[in-house]
Amino acid sequence: MEGFRERLLAFLHVKEEELPALLEDPWERPLPLEMGDGASFLRARALLEEVRDKKGKALVYGDYDVDGAMGASILLRALREHGIESRGYLPTRYRDGYGLTVENARKIARAGYSLLFLVDNGVSQREAIREARSLGLKVLVLDHHTPPEALPECEGILHPVLDSYVEPQVSAGFYSYLFAANLLKREDPYLESLAALSVLSDLMPLRGPNRQVVRRMLRRLERGEPPEILRLMEKEGRSEEDVAIEANGKINAVGRLDEEGRINRLLTYFADRKDEERIAIFLKETNEERKRLAQEAALSIPPSQGIGEVHLLPVKDGLSGLIASRLLEERGVPVAIFARRGALLVGSLRTGQGMDAVSFLRNMRRKPLAFGGHKGAAGCSIRPEDLEEFRKEFLFEAGKRSLGEKPPAEPSLPMSLREANGENARLIRSLAPFGEGWRNPLLRIEGVPADSLSFVKEGKYLSMPLEGARLFSFRLGIKDFRPGERVALLARAKEERFRGTLRYTYLAEKIVREG
Repeated sequence: MEGFRERLLAFLHVKEEELPALLEDPWERPLPLEMGDGASFLRARALLEEVRDKKGKALVYGDYDVDGAMGASILLRALREHGIESRGYLPTRYRDGYGLTVENARKIARAGYSLLFLVDNGVSQREAIREARSLGLKVLVLDHHTPPEALPECEGILHPVLDSYVEPQVSAGFYSYLFAANLLKREDPYLESLAALSVLSDLMPLRGPNRQVVRRMLRRLERGEPPEILRLMEKEGRSEEDVAIEANGKINAVGRLDEEGRINRLLTYFADRKDEERIAIFLKETNEERKRLAQEAALSIPPSQGIGEVHLLPVKDGLSGLIASRLLEERGVPVAIFARRGALLVGSLRTGQGMDAVSFLRNMRRKPLAFGGHKGAAGCSIRPEDLEEFRKEFLFEAGKRSLGEKPPAEPSLPMSLREANGENARLIRSLAPFGEGWRNPLLRIEGVPADSLSFVKEGKYLSMPLEGARLFSFRLGIKDFRPGERVALLARAKEERFRGTLRYTYLAEKIVREG
């Protein structure tokens, strides 16, 4: 019978001869630093040198998520090292909104800046950029969002697609790092680690240079650096999932809740590298508040309507995406969560596969006031009086999905209970980091006798020792199994560090009853 290793590689579409490249030291090959043909970089560098020579001031204007904060931190450090007097600004979701506004462009001009450097926004801000330039500001844009047909008129646009970078799907933080490395003519481990945070947070495909920078960051974390990331890691684990939950979760929490500009403490933390202990505590406390509010809101939601969900909740709209994602995962139907912002309702849509959220918003009879996003995750703004019409159209579209357009189930890799051991979990984890485009394999552990299982917390959680590993589930307990039956369990291999020891877990997500 074919061994588990062979079946795993076939499942992942990896040939044996391709395996060494996946496992090689991430420093074995140089990171591709060339920004396409380099023309946009050369224009931007010339402008920066002009600003520096004329003793001008630059403002780096980011965004309120991990990608925008890391991109701004990277550029801010690079510009300062290049000799340019620079400050940074991260807008708030509620006071400023996404991207540059006309009002903020005027404030920046009045403050005496000569250069405005937009990062993780700008490629669609034509009106605000026009206003900024009319007031004498030079404007550079570094963005990775889909370019519109009509680009803004400005002094330079740096974009992985427009520049024909070797990997077009990179985060703004990653592209900021490439710009910084070219500007400073050297690589910087700290700035590269910030770029890796943004790659994970923005769900960039973990291939090529994206995978390389994430693997390098994870190796550095194992060595105890950089402290700015490690302070945000409360658990011992150092996997890509640990970073996404522990570090990125705390960074994103500020942008979801902040109304007063406290998000700019992220620049003090990551760019200035000052007040780290105090700000780390602030980030942890904000994240706990985010969890509490999201949990309370989720518990207030009524039972599933069956084909889809549309809810108006008394929460900040920065939490609506988290709640929608949670409901989509738990209930398996498209979800739209709305919250009030001033006179409008701001919504987050999570539809998964089988329903295109952006296409739905684009084709609504009563168009949203604003919308954007991706197929499975989008956002929009509507008038309160349009909510019921939105609900009808959303549920109608979700119903079409449930009547025959259901997405195919995620493929799973069969394995026996005997094969669910520490050695095979270690083999799977050696192929990490997993993420977008390179998912942690869904394992189907077959032939599991229900009577052989053990449980903890008075039967609430499945917990069973295996050879060199354990089988565990937060979702499945003794009530989910019938005496005498044999089942298959859908699970994923995880690794965790506990009291300095690395251990492996098969984390079960679902029961599949056999026969």
